[in-house]
This record gives sequence, structure tokens and C-alpha cells, in this order.
Amino acid sequence: HTDQVLAVAVLPGGARFVSASWDKTAKLFTFGGELERTFEVGSVVYSIAALPGGTQFVVGLGAGPSHGEVRLYHVDGTLAHTFRGHVDTVLALAVTRDGQRVVSGSVDKVAKVWGVASRFLVSTSGHFESVLAVAAMPDGKRFLSGSQDNTVRVWLLDGTLENTFELHTRNVIALAALPDNQHALSASSDKTVKLFNV
Repeated sequence: HTDQVLAVAVLPGGARFVSASWDKTAKLFTFGGELERTFEVGSVVYSIAALPGGTQFVVGLGAGPSHGEVRLYHVDGTLAHTFRGHVDTVLALAVTRDGQRVVSGSVDKVAKVWGVASRFLVSTSGHFESVLAVAAMPDGKRFLSGSQDNTVRVWLLDGTLENTFELHTRNVIALAALPDNQHALSASSDKTVKLFNV
């Protein structure tokens, strides 16, 4: 890349990964370092996530003409769909295990769930400040969102709020769901990582 790399995602199959950059591109690489394809996105690519089939990925966009879009790309270079609904930078993305839903988090203070097959917005869930992190639970029924409001929230995919956790004293900037479907990790600018039961 010619500018900061902001996110990476491994494509299922373990042979390739995609990267997102301030240089307004996404790039597809092999783990041997070979560049397979450059996706000229036209806006800063802040977030990226791979779909389980290994042939598609999503990017979340910021500064530029496509500000706030979530785009679904095929690894062959084809733009499969553009999800529009956010009104500010998309900082975080996650994909459900079955690949049927994409979760996006934005500076506009909301997390959105999108249907991959239907191409429709499924739900919108809110925080009091920017959504900095999202993670899909292994059960495919829930997701987590972390925010600049210092909270972690647990949602059903339909947007129903299940729980709010006040685990941190500053921004929640990263989340990871554990395979047991009961626990997750949250990381914060308060210099801590928390393990919690969702």
C-alpha cells in the first residue's frame, strides 16, 4: 500500500488475505506476499471482513465519495453489492458464521445488520457515541458492539438489545467472540482487556 493499512482479514482456506488502507484501496495477497489484485475503492477503506465461502469480502468506507458505504466484493474484482444506510465512516465489520449477515459499526453511533442474499437492511442498533468494534457470536443469532461511550452491548440480529456491559472506563476499540458462544473479549483505550460472559 502507499498509505496506512487499517485492517486485514484472512479468507477461509488459509491461502490468501485482504487488506484495507488509507490509500483508498483494498488488496488481495497470498501469504507468500504475491499481490493478486488491487481494488480501487475510491474512498478510505477503514474496515474489512471475509465471508466464509472464501470468495467474497466486505469493506467499510470513510473519507471520499463513497463515505459510509459497506461494499461486498468478489475476489475476482467484481463489486457484488453496495449497502447504503450509514451517514458516517464505517469503522468495524463482522460476518456471521453462515455468511448470511454482515454487521457494520459506524461513527454515526449505530450498528447495522445487512442481509447478504436479500441485500436489505435487517436492523439498526444504537449507542450514545461512535461504534468502534463489532463481533458476531458463533450461534449466528447475536452480535456484540463496542463504543466510544465505553460500553459493550449484546444484540439479537433483529436489533433487540439483550445486555449492556460497563466494563471499561474509556473507548471499547476491539471485540472477539469465543468459540464457546458464552464468552467474549473486549479491549479498550483504558489499557485493559476484559474477558466476560455475554
